This record gives sequence, structure tokens and C-alpha cells, in this order.
Amino acid sequence: MNNIKATILDLLRVSAGAACLAGAVPLQAASTSQHTVSITVMAINEIAITGSPSLTINTATAGARPDTDSGDGQLKLTTNETGKKITVQLDSALPTGLTLRLESTATDEDFEGEIPSLDNTPKDLVTGLANKATDDTDPSGVVLTYVLTATQAAEPEAGLTRTVTFTLTDEV
Repeated sequence: MNNIKATILDLLRVSAGAACLAGAVPLQAASTSQHTVSITVMAINEIAITGSPSLTINTATAGARPDTDSGDGQLKLTTNETGKKITVQLDSALPTGLTLRLESTATDEDFEGEIPSLDNTPKDLVTGLANKATDDTDPSGVVLTYVLTATQAAEPEAGLTRTVTFTLTDEV
């Protein structure tokens, strides 16, 4: 009987020792280090215009004003600020009898606008822009349509050009 008790005690000691060894984790020295990452986000206000519309007035119905002509370009824009607008102006006024209208059409109505008559003073095309990128809704850009109209007072002129300047600026 003593042998049985001794054997049971020995088995308990071995089992307890094995359990301790199985769950034992060797002690190791711990070491940590940290990085401080500085992050800066600057104001981003970028605008790009592509396309080279060429407009020609060369026909009319007898007794009516000359026909109109239109051509397209594209606008792309990115801003991470609020309270922005796009103004548009010509480098110099058009001759008597000519009117150049500008329309912008886009999937995002924030980019839609119209200027009935471009001249050499800045005019608002779109206002209220905030945190926008045209690629979000119009990957190929906002369509800019120029429409040239003439009255009978428009004199023939070849090679007439005007530079159209688009400015992304703060609303005031």
C-alpha cells in the first residue's frame, strides 16, 4: 500500500512538473522604441485647361443673323479648401458684333455654370467650391463649351485669337 501511495505521489509530482514546463515562458528582456511622424497637409488648389477650340462664323440664312459656332475644351480641378470659385476672362475684348459665351457641364452640378458674354473682366463661372476634384465624377474633365455668335455688324477678320484665363480663387 505504501508503494501505491508513493507511486501516486510520484505521478502527481511528474504531472505537475510537466504542466509547469509546458506553460512556462522564458523571461526575456523587453525593448521598445518610438517614432514621431510629422504630418503636414498644405493647401492644394490646382486647375488645368485642355483643348484648343477653333470657332468660325461663315454662314447665315438670308435675312437672319449669321449662324453660331461652338467648340469644346476640358477643365480639371483639385482643391482641398472651402470657399473657392473659378473666374474667367479674355485677355482683350472682342470686336464689335461678336459675343463669346462659355458653358461648363459636368456630372457634379457644383461645376456647372455659364457666362453669357466673356470679356476682359473676370466673371464667376462657378462658386461655392469646397474640397473638390473633378476626377471624382468626371475623369476626362468638366466640358467647357464656347459658343461664338455674331451680328451683321461683325466685320470679316481672319486669324483673330483670344486667350481665356481661368482662375481658381477665394470667394470674397
